[in-house]
Amino acid sequence: MAACGAIDELSAALGLVRAEIHGSDRDGRLAEIQRDLIAVMGELATDAEDIGKYREMGFARLGGEAAAQIEAEIAALEASLPKLEGWALPGDSGSRAAAQLDFARAVCRRAEREVAAIDDTPSAILPYLNRLSDLLWLMARDEGA
Repeated sequence: MAACGAIDELSAALGLVRAEIHGSDRDGRLAEIQRDLIAVMGELATDAEDIGKYREMGFARLGGEAAAQIEAEIAALEASLPKLEGWALPGDSGSRAAAQLDFARAVCRRAEREVAAIDDTPSAILPYLNRLSDLLWLMARDEGA
């Protein structure tokens, strides 16, 4: 329950960002991430003995390709941003969207900790959340640039 709650909170935090940047390419990408998070919550909320039936019924699930896609986005964003000197503090840029992305990143880290505490977590979820928090950090830097 705690993990699903944290992931739901992450989705809500991303919704705040989306409201700020509505209509942009990033808005669309964040909506895709929110849909991924729905799949994550579904898998986490399904009992281990029912996961096969859950998947057979066609419910969305997160695969390893989702983390790989984020890795590619991270690489592209890192290449496009100037080298960071010192620490980047949330809110320093004055960009509301950047600060909201930083908040979403922090919520994502908490969700990752909550999921890590679950014994039988589906294998794709933790790497996805780990890479997602890095992507959100880079998105915040990009929004604030």
